[in-house]
Amino acid sequence: MDFQLDLKLKETIESWGLPECLEKCKEEIVYKFDCEDLPKDEFMKYHCAPGSCKFCLYDLKTKKKLFTMEFFQFKQRDFRPEKIMKLDTLIVHDHMLRNKGIASYYMSKFIEYCKTIGINSISINACPTSSIFRGESKHNVLSKENLVAFYESFNSPDMPIEVREC
Repeated sequence: MDFQLDLKLKETIESWGLPECLEKCKEEIVYKFDCEDLPKDEFMKYHCAPGSCKFCLYDLKTKKKLFTMEFFQFKQRDFRPEKIMKLDTLIVHDHMLRNKGIASYYMSKFIEYCKTIGINSISINACPTSSIFRGESKHNVLSKENLVAFYESFNSPDMPIEVREC
């Protein structure tokens, strides 16, 4: 599928910056919204399009993905007029960087972004055994229960988060 580049969304995401634990390497880390110059894998399909984005943080020095996030807005329906954003992927690829606040940092940025564009709620499937994680290190991976708790910790009255277990 070809995606039309959404420059405004790309600029917004790039303005999020980097979490503190990655600041010391900021000259070597870039946001990637396409697959150009990245090692191939079946789940890449990075893009930044209206209503849909999948990006990664990429370390130019080590030539490795550090983090990937993917989200898209559900189409509004007459029977369900609220605007819902689906967080499809949130993964820290490098097991040495897990539990350092990267996922929390981007989760907070994502929630703020959703508020600014009028999203009413966020939907997430908590499925640490999904096929999209095949080939990823299992070291420091959250259990399903801890993953659900992680996502639920961001739930608030002004941005409800619906977490579904797989």
